[in-house]
Amino acid sequence: MTTDNVRRAPPAEVEREPTRDERAEQIRKVLSSLEQRFDRQGNPLGPLRCMANLDTIVKDDPWFCRKIRLNGLSEAVEWEGRRMRDEDITRIQLAIYRTYRVEFTAQ
Repeated sequence: MTTDNVRRAPPAEVEREPTRDERAEQIRKVLSSLEQRFDRQGNPLGPLRCMANLDTIVKDDPWFCRKIRLNGLSEAVEWEGRRMRDEDITRIQLAIYRTYRVEFTAQ
């Protein structure tokens, strides 16, 4: 058998990591859609700690959106392709705080 008769598949599309500027723009876009806290003079103090903001971050930030999903068959939440564990939740909380300066705690 020769390889002349074998069709070559097109190269697989591999999702590349965004550049630093692209990632900064993604964060700015999500940050601008978050509900904000304000002081008495109306100056913004940063994102409000609420479920709506957590939902926006997880759904609209491409980095989080790529890593978290619901497995419909097992009805389990997965992080990076495996069932989510307690330490994953801690890592997610840290990543959200470091990126958006808003802290969500499990209560």
